[in-house]
Formats: sequence, C-alpha cells, structure tokens
Amino acid sequence: MRRKTCIIVDDHDVVRSGIRLHLKLVEWLEIVGEANTGPKALDLIRDLKPDLALLDLRLPELDGREVTAAVVAEKLSTHTVIFSGFGTTALAEQALDAGAYGYVLKSVSIAMVVEALRCAAEGQRFIDPSLAAELLFPGSPPLSPRELEILKIMSRGTQNSGIAFALGISIDTVKAHVSNILTKLGVDSRTEAVATALRRSIIE
Repeated sequence: MRRKTCIIVDDHDVVRSGIRLHLKLVEWLEIVGEANTGPKALDLIRDLKPDLALLDLRLPELDGREVTAAVVAEKLSTHTVIFSGFGTTALAEQALDAGAYGYVLKSVSIAMVVEALRCAAEGQRFIDPSLAAELLFPGSPPLSPRELEILKIMSRGTQNSGIAFALGISIDTVKAHVSNILTKLGVDSRTEAVATALRRSIIE
C-alpha cells in the first residue's frame, strides 16, 4: 500500500497527542494535520485533501457525522473513520449512513484503529466488532469480538487446531465458539457460516 495521509480530529489535546504518537509508528501513514472542532476539520480536509480523517464523533460546532456528510456532499476524496466513546448501534448507523468508512470505539486497541484506517484507505467499511453483528442484522444475538476473530480465521480455511494455536486457546474452546457462531448465524456448517458472514459483510 502506498503511503496515506491522515488528519486527527478530537477536542481533547491529550487524546490527539496519544493517537498521534501511535499512528506515527505506522509505516504507511503520514499524519499531516490536527483539529479540535468540526469546522476546523472541514477546513483542513478542503485544504490538505488527506486520504483519511480520524474524527471524534462529538466535536464542537459540527460533529464527526456532520463533517463526514459535508465531505460527501462536497465530493471530497477523504475517507473518514469515526472514533467514538459511544457504543450504540444507532450512532454507528447514522455515521455510516452519512458516508463514514469506519466506526470504532475509543476503548479498542490502537491496532484496531489502524485496521479501521487501513480498511478505509482501501475503500472498505470497518465496524467495531462489538457493534457489527447487531448493526448488520438487528435482533439476532451479536457475535462477540472473540467469535468474530475466529470467524475471520475460519474464512481462511483454517481448522480448529490451527485456530487454537493462533489464539493460544484450547481446541475445546474453539469448538465451543464455532458452535456458538453457527447458532447465531442460523447455519449448519463452517462453510455456510463463512459464506453468510461474507454475504452480510460481517467479515471481508
């Protein structure tokens, strides 16, 4: 992947500073600007035309969703990822409907933030695992983060023993997770589970 430019937008200086320190270590990312309000973020996006913008959901004057909607309305090329302290599917859905490429919670690891940015850079959607299942098919029991992790590994054709080794858990634990995944997706086999997950964009 070629190097991607990114801006960081949050109204708390300490949050921006912490994120910047981590993202500067990512080889394919170049942090080119920061902002602490929605209007300043939009001005930066217009002026710098960054590939990516990591936006806090709650911002002064214009929130992250409104900034995203403006980016889409003005046909700007920047792909936005919402970084939120609010873990509700309604807010995530509003952000994605506005045109955001990702929605991640502030409680996640920096690795997941980087993964969300990578997906956005490639034109793919990324939804925080804790919200993904409920958002994509409301009313069904949501897959846990561990179940989503196992489902992604299953999609590569990895058997239970390989999954157990990769995650450092027992084969019996893997089998229990796989059984839960099949039940929650309403399917009878691993192949069907992967096909259903891909069709519903639970995994890429």
